[in-house]
Amino acid sequence: MRQKLKIARKRARKTQKEIATAIEISERMYQHIEAGTREGKGTVWDKLEAFFEYKIPQRELRENNTQENCITKDVNIEEMGRLEGKVLA
Repeated sequence: MRQKLKIARKRARKTQKEIATAIEISERMYQHIEAGTREGKGTVWDKLEAFFEYKIPQRELRENNTQENCITKDVNIEEMGRLEGKVLA
């Protein structure tokens, strides 16, 4: 799973469908990308990076992480758990 991508989405308070629509891909494709089961074209990653206003580099968004090793700048596992309960999908 791409935890950093999921965290970025939840911090933006967006659903998977909203991001998929914004970057012009299907919701299912976005779900695969976030789950780490599909890679996605370079243009998709360019759009994701732009969507998050270039605050998280593409290489970090692309990383497949486990929950145990996912700590980004100011987001830790405890915060991720709180976000899980606040935002759906």
